[in-house]
Amino acid sequence: MLDFNINGMQQRAYVGVRRAAAFLGLSERYLEGEFPQSLTLGRGVRRQFLPDPLPADLAPRLRDEWRAWVIGNGLRELDQFLSLYFDEAYDKVQQAMLVSGEHPPHYRWERTDRQTNVADKHKNVLGAARLYEGQHLDDQACLRSLSHARNCLSHDLGIVTQKRAPERALTVRWLALRTVIQQGDKETVIEDAMIPFETDEEEARVFVRVDNVEKSFAVGDHIVLSPDDMLDICLFYNMVIDRVAEAVVAFARECGVEFTEVQAQEGEEFRD
Repeated sequence: MLDFNINGMQQRAYVGVRRAAAFLGLSERYLEGEFPQSLTLGRGVRRQFLPDPLPADLAPRLRDEWRAWVIGNGLRELDQFLSLYFDEAYDKVQQAMLVSGEHPPHYRWERTDRQTNVADKHKNVLGAARLYEGQHLDDQACLRSLSHARNCLSHDLGIVTQKRAPERALTVRWLALRTVIQQGDKETVIEDAMIPFETDEEEARVFVRVDNVEKSFAVGDHIVLSPDDMLDICLFYNMVIDRVAEAVVAFARECGVEFTEVQAQEGEEFRD
């Protein structure tokens, strides 16, 4: 049975973005408070892995390492759900080819669920839909760089290695939404901390633009991404989900698929 519920596919992918944002936010709220003086595990017979109480000079280092560990897992969460999303999207492109007759009725395509690189999966989906061009090329480059950052954080103690940066530096890229106020030739990016924003008497125009954000880390550097960076990255993954859905729908319509509106269930379960 052919399944073209694009909305349901998107909603499942959004769960990963919400989970990553929630867990990253939970970590930041925790780190805003006073760092605990004891990190002893267990309630019964105890084994000391760290001094109890913690020495004053150890807490800041543990705080930074905890944040890097959480960010690495946040990026892994984003990639994990996006990977599953691309598997579904690729299947829908292949199903559309069944509808158009490009594939024979009993054609069995090779699924992408054995692949592990999300940037490659992204290219596979859009390449199969013959739409791998323009904005999608930028998205794919960003996804590849973020995967390199995730690997540094997950496998290399957060340190940029020669393996991840053959050109002696790793540039991490993503696209970010910015609210801009323009007065004459002057443009100012509005941050939350600047609201309410006072303008001159000159007429002002407010608009949203997409900026290309880059952070470069030399071999031997630690990957450092701020909470604001991670907010931007979560929003970027949402943008990728939406753009791929639009591409799949456009291709499927070209193939003769007729869509009906499928509404997402309210309050979808927040699940693993």
